[in-house]
Amino acid sequence: MGVFEKFKGVFGGAADYYARHFGLHPDEHVLQMWIGYFVPDVSTTKRAVIGAVGALFGTIAAVRGQQVNVALTNRGRVAFGQVEDGGQPVQYGHPRPRVDVLGDGKGSLSGPRGMEPSKILRFTLADGRAFRVQLCTSAANTLSAWSVGY
Repeated sequence: MGVFEKFKGVFGGAADYYARHFGLHPDEHVLQMWIGYFVPDVSTTKRAVIGAVGALFGTIAAVRGQQVNVALTNRGRVAFGQVEDGGQPVQYGHPRPRVDVLGDGKGSLSGPRGMEPSKILRFTLADGRAFRVQLCTSAANTLSAWSVGY
């Protein structure tokens, strides 16, 4: 028995990992998945301090939010699995959150066909709460179309 078979028996393989990571229902599976980052709200003062620290050490300093995996499922839901702190997964289905592309992000992120320019997306929930995520361009296009029902 190889290493893969041992881990598959212990952890249940990729399907079980995705089910736990995204909080999927038993008959639900991932259709598309992207890796991105939450975009934290950073005050102007904090940005100035971060920039000064970067200038002091001769580097570019930036604030990056926590890494997040974002998936669309066969049940028409978007699911967020937190990578860095092992937080609970979150899913949104009905009503769908509104997804707006706010503009270009910094750098590029991995997409289905390699590295792509990144975009900043705002997810606005039915109750008005909102959060931002940096994802690759193909994810931005897919999720903004998904949010309006295409």
